[in-house]
Amino acid sequence: MNEKDAMTALTSDIITVCSVVGVVDKSLEDGKIDLIEAVGIAAKSIGLVKVARNYKDSLNTLTSLSTDEKNDLIQSVEKEFDLRNDKAERIVESIIQVIISLVVALKAQAA
Repeated sequence: MNEKDAMTALTSDIITVCSVVGVVDKSLEDGKIDLIEAVGIAAKSIGLVKVARNYKDSLNTLTSLSTDEKNDLIQSVEKEFDLRNDKAERIVESIIQVIISLVVALKAQAA
């Protein structure tokens, strides 16, 4: 897989996870998940199978990101990730940013 395709796959995998979290969050708006919402969550969660299958490739791509690619990935996640509670959303986005930055920094330091 070339570098561009690998970056696209990594971004897609992270956005898939964020999308599932968003659907669960929206379903919990009234404090419970009904059958229709559960089906929607299950349908959205099917994408997690691909994420699980690709985790090694995604991890390899993540650890080889340049600073610009890291910033692009973080911007993509921030654009796609949405929670009802904006404060919680900012916290989660910050955590994602720290994790991505930490992985890239540790890989650079190990090289």
